[in-house]
Amino acid sequence: MATQVSGEGAIIEPKNGLSYVRGSTDIPLSQATIGEFLRETAGRFPDRPAVVFREQQIRWTWKEFPEEVDVLAAGFLAQGIAKGDRVGIWSPNRVEWLLTQFATARIGAVLVNINPAYRLAELEYALNKVGCKAIVAAERFKTSMYLEMLQQLAPELATQAPGHLHAARLPALRYVIRMCDTDTPGMLSFSDVIEQGRATLDVARLDEIGNTLSCHEAINIQFTSGTTGNPKGATLTHSNVVNNARYIAMAMNLSEHDALCIPVPLYHCFGMVLAVLACVSVGANMVFPGEAFDPVATLAAVAEEQCTALHGVPTMFIAELDHPNFASYDLSHLRTGIMAGSPCPIETMKKVVSRMHLSEITIAYGMTETSPVSFQSSTTDPLDKRTTTVGRIQPHLEVKIVDPLGNIVPVGETGELCTRGYSVMQGYWGDEEKTRESIVDGWMHTGDLATIDAEGYCNIVGRLKDMLMPEGRADSWWREHLSAGDRRIPVSPPEDSERAGVRRARRKIRRRSVRLGGAALRRTGDSGGNPAVLPRADRPLQSAQVHPLRRRTADDGDRQSAEVRHARAHDQRTPAAGRQDRLNRAARESQSGSIIDKQKGCPQAALLIRSDISGTKFPHTAKTSTRAQLHVKDAILHCANIWQDEKKRAWSPLKTTRYGVSARRPK
Repeated sequence: MATQVSGEGAIIEPKNGLSYVRGSTDIPLSQATIGEFLRETAGRFPDRPAVVFREQQIRWTWKEFPEEVDVLAAGFLAQGIAKGDRVGIWSPNRVEWLLTQFATARIGAVLVNINPAYRLAELEYALNKVGCKAIVAAERFKTSMYLEMLQQLAPELATQAPGHLHAARLPALRYVIRMCDTDTPGMLSFSDVIEQGRATLDVARLDEIGNTLSCHEAINIQFTSGTTGNPKGATLTHSNVVNNARYIAMAMNLSEHDALCIPVPLYHCFGMVLAVLACVSVGANMVFPGEAFDPVATLAAVAEEQCTALHGVPTMFIAELDHPNFASYDLSHLRTGIMAGSPCPIETMKKVVSRMHLSEITIAYGMTETSPVSFQSSTTDPLDKRTTTVGRIQPHLEVKIVDPLGNIVPVGETGELCTRGYSVMQGYWGDEEKTRESIVDGWMHTGDLATIDAEGYCNIVGRLKDMLMPEGRADSWWREHLSAGDRRIPVSPPEDSERAGVRRARRKIRRRSVRLGGAALRRTGDSGGNPAVLPRADRPLQSAQVHPLRRRTADDGDRQSAEVRHARAHDQRTPAAGRQDRLNRAARESQSGSIIDKQKGCPQAALLIRSDISGTKFPHTAKTSTRAQLHVKDAILHCANIWQDEKKRAWSPLKTTRYGVSARRPK
């Protein structure tokens, strides 16, 4: 089989005709901590620009930036924050966020990223789950009043001295550090901590602490969440994020001569690793247009700061391209960047290349649990590869595509993507059971359906695990009223059905099973078999991509084989014990080809909901009678492995009815 050699000299080839690839090991892994990483770059480029926060009018060189970090680190030490303590950061993109990221790493404290969209229940859970000793919080963001929310969770702030908090609902929290100068009882101001740090700064002491740190120690916790249960704290090390950032920058050909515009959020790996740490790895300038994404602020920052690189999700690039004053901004300096988060339409990519001059923009794929990037396109990949794939394997990583039984599938076939290597997280903080479920023999089971072609390019075709609920958008209602077995997703919640939704959600849930092109798709409903009507959430979900659904027709039943009808009856008869039996049966069907031709995935066969970090709200456009959908890990894999030749065998769009989900099988 032919091999492909990347620009970095790595040989990337499927192994023995199977969907297994491994990255180059030519460039060794770094053993540096984040603090050492920053100081090494500062020593190389002391006078070059490092940080620009346009909204706060802050500009630092690489010499000044680590000096400010040391001041805050000294301030944390003066407050009693030490190695291993968890420090939460709850803020939009501000300079305080950036300083806290590096100051905690300097002294070995663990930074806890808190989603700016969190509400009271989510904030309380996150702080208590990891035992945050301190939280650094902005005064507000958009309509969220952060300090008021903290005062609701800890009313003891009104009567207790700053730094000595003992709150009933937040037992581990001692320090609330506000970013504003507003006088709030029981809280420290960020400026006071900075001043205390300047007065007590001892660089030798900081260096001594740094010498005790290991690159394999935990340094960051980022919460990820699914459709059920509480968010999980993915625990990352210095080595995880430092090395991932290095290889990301290499794929972009980033250097000290570049300036990267960063409109993506810092709380997310996209901002913290793909942007900030990637710039630190090479000495590039970090330019922050504002606290949150705004197309005008982003375009102005690119033009006025002469940025050569720009990150974003497709909706961000579309908003910039569609702005009526787009032509008035000089974007001629742009060259590269990263587009991630969701697939980019090829027409949009063409406009990004031609109108924004991003001829070397790259596509990246990963997940928080893998620090995050596993695949990334190169700056020289053809445009079609950058729109239909997520590139090729990153250095020092292995990836395999497996079937439900754990066997590596042949090249081009669909299966679950599993990653192994330096980037895999330590685990979920305080949740050994979930960690064991996700990491098996060093392999992180991502839950993503993917294919790898003969050239080593990866294509993500769907989700194996339960649909993602975008973190920060989950209403506390879910945790209070839905059982662990109820995995329903609101598509278009009715505005006046809260009481009905609560009643139905409390009823006994009965699982039913239907067949979709020969693969089982489980759904939940009320005791009458009807899809449950869910209550309206406080806030809509973030933007999602939902494949259309087709209403079940009368002749669909005639197309089902006796084997399918028998399987459905069996699943209804034994809902609790039938999962492994369904897995085994689906595997046999896939191997025999009796129902599924497993050679080609069909993305239309799955209902996909993808979170979009741009913050665009969920479109309430679904008009079918069904208000909730779900898909589950033991079935959706086979929904993607349906028929070999999509071009010759057209599929009808999918629809839902009260009787389930169906699709017309090709003639």
